[in-house]
Amino acid sequence: MPTPNTQIGNLSASAGGGISINASNGTVNDGVSNRGSVYGVRYIKDNSTSTLQNIDSESLKNWFAEYVGLIGNFNKPIDDNTNISWGAYNNSGLLGVKLIAKNETPVKYSSNNNASLTVTPICGDVTGTSIYKVDNNVINAGGSHTFGSLNGGGSGQNPQTFTFSITNVSNGVTFSLRFTPGYDSGGAYITGTSTSGNAGNIYPFDWTDDDNHIVNSLPSYFFLGRPGNRPYGSSYN
Repeated sequence: MPTPNTQIGNLSASAGGGISINASNGTVNDGVSNRGSVYGVRYIKDNSTSTLQNIDSESLKNWFAEYVGLIGNFNKPIDDNTNISWGAYNNSGLLGVKLIAKNETPVKYSSNNNASLTVTPICGDVTGTSIYKVDNNVINAGGSHTFGSLNGGGSGQNPQTFTFSITNVSNGVTFSLRFTPGYDSGGAYITGTSTSGNAGNIYPFDWTDDDNHIVNSLPSYFFLGRPGNRPYGSSYN
């Protein structure tokens, strides 16, 4: 599974030579070269981008309106097809997150309350110095925050389900997800919200060993808004 580049996501006309359809080297999925590439941002959600070299400006705008939208600071709606310019994309883009879960360790007649969720914000700006917040916890680019000491639902208890938010401090873009931890070899999962994924949809975590969920899960990836043709969760490709 590829790891999305933390420096790609937020489009800014003042960085890396401005905004254009492609990266400076003509590719759509190259990391650092994609600094001002509209295709580079779209490629995060849409793996068909490499075949869209001749896409018209209206279709590209409509894709951003649907899959980035107001949540991602893209303010040109689908029904507005006048004066489409690269300036419409300035300060818009995607924000994402990599998630790793760990289930609660089983114990008889008691609870360890040691399930966890590690949250790593991704999709920042070209400088690699983006500042994020996970809830109210400030995170530098490349850093993570771990929600620990969680009740995974052992001893007949309900698991400690909670909603958390991810914010790019530089532009105020934010979205939220809901996490339910697991117990022993049980399932842990993310629930989609109105700002990420399909609202109410369950996205289960996967592990290398289906019989051992008290170690780190495989990574799951989520981004603001609805999925494009790349699935959210552990099957993100």
